[in-house]
Amino acid sequence: MNWILKAAAQKVISCLPAAHRINLLLQRYITVGKELSDAFVMDRLMHVRKHVQAHERFHPQPLGEIQILEIGTGWYPIVPIALFLMGANAIETTDIRQLYNRTSLDQTLRALLRLHAQDRLRAVLPAYDAARIPQLMQALANPHASQKLALLHIRSTTARYAQMTIADSSKDFIISNNTLQYFAADVLDGFFAELKRIAKPGAILSLSVDLTDEFAQFDASIGPFNFYKYSEPKWRLLTSRLGRLNRLRCSDYEKGLAKHQFLILEKAHVQEDAQTLQKMQLDPHFSRYSPQDLCTAHARWVAAVGG
Repeated sequence: MNWILKAAAQKVISCLPAAHRINLLLQRYITVGKELSDAFVMDRLMHVRKHVQAHERFHPQPLGEIQILEIGTGWYPIVPIALFLMGANAIETTDIRQLYNRTSLDQTLRALLRLHAQDRLRAVLPAYDAARIPQLMQALANPHASQKLALLHIRSTTARYAQMTIADSSKDFIISNNTLQYFAADVLDGFFAELKRIAKPGAILSLSVDLTDEFAQFDASIGPFNFYKYSEPKWRLLTSRLGRLNRLRCSDYEKGLAKHQFLILEKAHVQEDAQTLQKMQLDPHFSRYSPQDLCTAHARWVAAVGG
């Protein structure tokens, strides 16, 4: 599919009164499907595994004794449900709006139960507690979305990320998967300030960001950094409020963490070959970044509250 056509379709949908509901239907029937694929679920479970490993390395308390916050619930709450299976007992997941519904929750639960029944869940989450599987079955049978999550010790909230209604010094472990790339730069700064406010002393952050042009997933003719060609005004014209990438680079996120006194404990970057940029005419805005920064496709940071 030509990425310009997809971007134009998203732009049109974003102007409609029920834009987010329409987008959910497209997710269910076209992008993702009526049932979640194993590959889709496994990808998100790998994030969970890395988060849990970070917790084990850097936080002294067991997962079941801490307060966890996930940023970016999304359409399918795979991550918080998987954290429940890993032993978490106090999980809050928040988003700027509630994207999931009873149908997408049931899709998520069925997918995890299917992987358990096939004895494939253990391959990605070796330490999950099979004794908690009956609670997933109970949640699947419950007709109410909010009660489904409550049965799994999950609290779902909505909030503006630069002004979250979460108590000061209340969270031990804060995680996010491929959400921050949608924050405008000014919102991101306020968001890091909020994380500093709500994090307990000794709290750990585990953050993953996809730094590529998501339209490349739909159009094989463009590369992972196609968006470097466009000025900010043109990028805003091409894309919609439903999911506009901020195009920030690793260095921007790391400056934000440092500004708000988060100490990076470890980081992992996945690089694309520098040849991906050689034939591109980059917009002057991106000339301030190093080639390594521009070629970073995915990044993950584990950080601690400092200062």
